[in-house]
Amino acid sequence: MKKALLLIVAVFAFSFANAQGFKFGVKGGVNYSTVSGGDKEDFFGDPDYKTSYHFGISTLYEIDDFWGIKPELLYTSKGYQLNNKFDNELGGTTDLEVKTNLNYISLPILLNINAGGLYFELGPELAYLAAATGEVKVDKRDANDNKINDDKNEYQIDEDAYAGFDFGYVAGIGYQSDMGLGIGLRYNGGAKSIFDTKDSEEPNVKNSNFMLSLSWMFGGN
Repeated sequence: MKKALLLIVAVFAFSFANAQGFKFGVKGGVNYSTVSGGDKEDFFGDPDYKTSYHFGISTLYEIDDFWGIKPELLYTSKGYQLNNKFDNELGGTTDLEVKTNLNYISLPILLNINAGGLYFELGPELAYLAAATGEVKVDKRDANDNKINDDKNEYQIDEDAYAGFDFGYVAGIGYQSDMGLGIGLRYNGGAKSIFDTKDSEEPNVKNSNFMLSLSWMFGGN
């Protein structure tokens, strides 16, 4: 079903790519994500940012030279990272790094404001949780700081603990050249909890994500 959705949106975008006022393109880049909210310390202590990725397609309907509407379909990896360092039985230290990757198919629909190549964007985003995975990395050293082991393991997470859908907002800035190459920086904040606690009240823990993207757009006037 996910592949069919991607195909439908791609065909729809291509069908308008050469129409006046429509642009179509591809984009990808780096995510820098963690969690926010009043309950985050109760669940995670002090979560760190983790680096991940995003990629997908972008369309732009230019209402005029100043205003536009920009729907996108992205595969984006959010989540958080926990780091802990403690003394071990060898007289050295052990660094424990635990990452949680929440991978979404997201649909932001943004108002695009063009100012001579420089643009600003703002709008809502709806996202579907496609997969949740974890990663544990252990760096163990002895008293002389010699590395004893450096293990890295991935594992599946119980997706039922997380909300199947996420809703949030996007605010960003970027530059789009006349030849189609663009760069953009945006913040994507969650408006609801990432958890699905079923019968109890959901904790106030939300996605918090920065995105740095490169894009290439086609079509238009």
